[in-house]
Amino acid sequence: MIGKSRIDREKKTGKIFEIYLVIIMFRKLYSHLERNARSTPLSITCGYAIKKDDETMEQLFSRADENMYRNKSRMKEGAAGHGGNRGR
Repeated sequence: MIGKSRIDREKKTGKIFEIYLVIIMFRKLYSHLERNARSTPLSITCGYAIKKDDETMEQLFSRADENMYRNKSRMKEGAAGHGGNRGR
């Protein structure tokens, strides 16, 4: 018999993989737009969170927003130090 913690861990791993696939799709879209619309500056910042059992949807979205803004700050810091924002 498979333990509940293992099943939960496998579900979480599957969710993280799905999120990773969405991020890859955004990066491909970004690359396409960057190649074909050079005159329009574009950046994409993502943030995600995986719902905890006792968490409301509002709390979940709040954590995802916090992660997005944290990533955005990191991108800006990287852009300042490297002469440009590549959105990655």
